[in-house]
Amino acid sequence: MSTLATRPLIGTRQTAVLAFFPSSFHVGRQLGATRISKVMMSTSVDTDATYTLINATPSPYGRKNAIAMLEKGIKFNVKWEKPWEKDAAVGNYSPLIQLPILLKAEPDRKPDAWPDPKNVVAYESAFINDYLEIMHPEPALMPKDAEGMIYSKKLQMLSERLMEATQIIFFEVLRRYVALIATSTCVPKPSILDPKP
Repeated sequence: MSTLATRPLIGTRQTAVLAFFPSSFHVGRQLGATRISKVMMSTSVDTDATYTLINATPSPYGRKNAIAMLEKGIKFNVKWEKPWEKDAAVGNYSPLIQLPILLKAEPDRKPDAWPDPKNVVAYESAFINDYLEIMHPEPALMPKDAEGMIYSKKLQMLSERLMEATQIIFFEVLRRYVALIATSTCVPKPSILDPKP
């Protein structure tokens, strides 16, 4: 019997879609949106953390990595960055100049201090999840059989293209709304324009 028919295929590759719907993510247990939000929005630094994830608040890509680390039981901290601002530090950590970025944790780092760029272990969300699966093989989030791996990669590709399209739509709507605000005094400012990490 096919492996695909005997077990659900939920793994790091599929979390791209599930980053939008974290409350529906199951791997033997339900993570729930509250648990993901609690970890992702924490401003305290866990001194026992293995990694620091540099991310932006609207990014589903970083949430994909956070879900994988939560599922694997890996402790991590989140450092928030606004890559669209001109003084963004993301270029110090990734040659792609994009988020998310995964670094080895620094237990003695103050919450408001930036991590040392020498501690970067991976960048780009798919590569970060591959790194986590290789370095922390248990519990496995990726199928080991060829059929399952191919199916997972197909879902990853489709999911990431959906995320890209969704982000383009989101920021286009936001851009138009900001233009409307600039020309009107009666349009309320949405809370998304002033995110609080």
